[in-house]
Amino acid sequence: MVSVYDMPSVKLNNEASLKIPGVQKCIWVDKLNMLCSTVYAGNLREREDRPQVTKFFVHLFPDRNEIRWKNANFEVSDLDLFSHEYGTWICAVLKKV
Repeated sequence: MVSVYDMPSVKLNNEASLKIPGVQKCIWVDKLNMLCSTVYAGNLREREDRPQVTKFFVHLFPDRNEIRWKNANFEVSDLDLFSHEYGTWICAVLKKV
């Protein structure tokens, strides 16, 4: 679950957290008010025997619409996300299992 707050009132955006089951990492793209998040096995793989799909999500704020998603065709053990200064590109660095 990811919680985004409106500032300076510090009220929860749309009065609810964004439900992304199994979210591992996320970054905020300032210039575009986007949240990029990932779901992947990482250290959860040790607890489960079945393969875990790696997914990327992009949500636009303040309306919280999921504007894009992508599945990777392989499992990863670690992942990092980086954003271009103006939000033009998102870089995902994946370490395969």
